[in-house]
Amino acid sequence: PSDAKMAAPATEAAAAGEQTDYKKMLTYKPMQAIMVTHFVWNAFYYGFLAWLPSFLEGALGLSMAKSSLLSILPYASTVAMTLFVGQAADGLLASGKYTLTQVRHLAQSVAFLGPGTCLFLMGGLLRLVPAGCGAAPGYVVAGVVTLLSAAFALGAWSRVGLFCTHQDMSPKYASVLLGITNTAAAIGSLLGTYVIGVLLDATGQNWTLALIAPILALQVLATAIFVAGFRSDPVDFTKPVDLPSPGPGGNGVKVLAIEVNPPGDDGEKSDKELIDEVKKAAKATQDAAEAAKKSLEEAVAERPVIFGMNLPADRQKQFLILAAGALTCSLGFAALQQSVFEIEGFKYPGFMTLLTSAAYAVCGFLEMGLTSGGKFTRHGTWKNYWILSTMTFGGMFFTNFALKFLNYATRIVFKSAKVVPVMLFATIVNKKVFSPLEYFSAATLCAGVALFTLGDAAGGALNFNPIGVVLITLALCVDALTSNFEERVFFRVPKPASQAEVLGYASLLGCFWSAIQNVAQGEIWPAMAHAAEHPRVVPSIIAFSVLGYVSVTFVLSIIKFFGATEAEIVKTLRKVGSIILSFVLFPKPLNWQYVGGFIVVCASIYLTTKAKELKRKVKTA
Repeated sequence: PSDAKMAAPATEAAAAGEQTDYKKMLTYKPMQAIMVTHFVWNAFYYGFLAWLPSFLEGALGLSMAKSSLLSILPYASTVAMTLFVGQAADGLLASGKYTLTQVRHLAQSVAFLGPGTCLFLMGGLLRLVPAGCGAAPGYVVAGVVTLLSAAFALGAWSRVGLFCTHQDMSPKYASVLLGITNTAAAIGSLLGTYVIGVLLDATGQNWTLALIAPILALQVLATAIFVAGFRSDPVDFTKPVDLPSPGPGGNGVKVLAIEVNPPGDDGEKSDKELIDEVKKAAKATQDAAEAAKKSLEEAVAERPVIFGMNLPADRQKQFLILAAGALTCSLGFAALQQSVFEIEGFKYPGFMTLLTSAAYAVCGFLEMGLTSGGKFTRHGTWKNYWILSTMTFGGMFFTNFALKFLNYATRIVFKSAKVVPVMLFATIVNKKVFSPLEYFSAATLCAGVALFTLGDAAGGALNFNPIGVVLITLALCVDALTSNFEERVFFRVPKPASQAEVLGYASLLGCFWSAIQNVAQGEIWPAMAHAAEHPRVVPSIIAFSVLGYVSVTFVLSIIKFFGATEAEIVKTLRKVGSIILSFVLFPKPLNWQYVGGFIVVCASIYLTTKAKELKRKVKTA
């Protein structure tokens, strides 16, 4: 078709006997990735646009006049950088070393992770402002404004990332696609501005927790979703329309006539020979497809191996062994982890995350070496391991950080609701279908979590804070996406990776992210001084990390051989045991919300198990 035809709007397509397939647009995975990315971009950009003068006044103690003047600089830097990003992207494409999809991934990663890094460093600078200080020191003001300007300048890369994706996918429907994603983005703008205000009230005007931390978390999550989900391959969102038959005397529809020559004419084959050849080709294609399917099923159906030991061939026994191992190790993990937070003066979740990631990496490579004769074969790509490590670190950090604001038992119960986003992402990412009973059990679980959280607040918990709910919700979503990403990329493939490989490489790269966080926030040195003063801190963290590794090994095996949702059921059972253990080892006042929430969560677990049993019976029938 001509350029004019390709650029025609959807209305012209309808006039030509075509309709826009909106359902395909909304369910197309790269389109969903763009919608999430656009939502987060507007939450970041317009959230800062609305709150920047107030931030400069409240966090740095500047006058409103000076704040308004300095607020211009970040947006001026965006304009300046925009002049160069287009040429840079064209240069990358012209070099022939990068595909169009890779350029979009790179550009949007810079547009999110670049500002995210600047915001992270800015949070560290704000810690240098003395408490009760009227105005921040000049070097802090200069540093914050410089980092803000750099953040918005790097954000200009979205002009050759996010905002070019609609045209890449479909020049014909680019305007329609932009309208859809911009609707999601408008919601992001409204919610971003409102939620920042709510968090400011909840945290006592703590700008780091209310403004910087949520935006940074969303940017990291959106980057992972965009890189994993977006492809710039052209797509036709047109569906044909049955045109009415012409009336008598009208122009008829031309029918293509096929002339069949008699056998032997001009040496051509007979109809029977042609039919036989078509049948043979179809049979060969079917055989190849069945062979590929069988190969994939054999790869997935291989027997689990735990620390070099093959589990029994019986599937039920495999599941029971894996579930029992995960539950047993996790109880020791829970007890030791909470004991660390009970140590006087311990308030270093980032340091805990760093040691945990390092312990996981060491355990993973040790298991790989022991089970493969010293060979460290890597089946997953570095790109996927970077994505996985980012998500794993994010979930671990938000989980540990939430303990500063929530009781341990409440955190566990809240994370029990992870099966809900796991089901959501499984539907989107892995195209799974769930029954009404499964959705009802998920809703019941949410009700139990809400009751338990209310019990934490009503019980007068000293460290309860609504910001903890925000952090644990972020951890929940990141963990859910991680489980489905692991299943789809590393395990549901012809050559699946081992759980030791996934844990080893993902944790090794996770150490990188954790080290950056510790250094940027200045947490590493106070944490090491505290550990020197309390010698049982590091051994306890290492001990529960090793138990956690063993537990995660069992869980990953369940994901690999049974699926992400089954793994979440086991993890939910594990959390119920952890709740009971938490109340036994670290007593806290009981109230009706705690008891009611626990009963509702247990009921949800029963409903979920029943739903899985019914689904298995239907499959067997």
